[in-house]
Amino acid sequence: IALVVPATEKLIVGLGWRNAYFALAGVMLVAVVPLNLILQRRRPQDMGLLPDFGVTVARESGPSRQGRVSEATLAEALRDIRFWGLAGGFVFGALPVHMVLVHQVAAVVDAGYSREFGAMVLGLTGFFTIFTMIGMGTISDRIGREWAYTIGSLALVGGIVVILLLDAMPQM
Repeated sequence: IALVVPATEKLIVGLGWRNAYFALAGVMLVAVVPLNLILQRRRPQDMGLLPDFGVTVARESGPSRQGRVSEATLAEALRDIRFWGLAGGFVFGALPVHMVLVHQVAAVVDAGYSREFGAMVLGLTGFFTIFTMIGMGTISDRIGREWAYTIGSLALVGGIVVILLLDAMPQM
């Protein structure tokens, strides 16, 4: 995203949005589809799993982690309130994220900034996501997954608030 969004913005400026998206579709066909066909693992056994949600068959490397969650069947997971809470969090957390991401450049432009600046901001969002994912993974190992997810969700709400306040902020 750090490279694709600014490059897409340049394509849109140079070719118009319709032709830019045709160019992106061409890149997908020429680069992404062949890589997917070559590298995609199709069978559960390729990932150390048994078919139909079986337990792993891969050998575990390194020392076993204490406090490991026991393997649950699909039926057990579907009856667990924590599963539904997590699933709901992912769904209802992804909706605002994607609604904001889709309109982020337009919001920055509407606030008086250039399209290039908006694309750069969205690109930086993708760049900083790399470090945030690693950092939040480390934090979740120390304070627990639920607290880490809560902190991440609060950061998301804070980011949305900042975007809502763009009109009130002075020009940079």
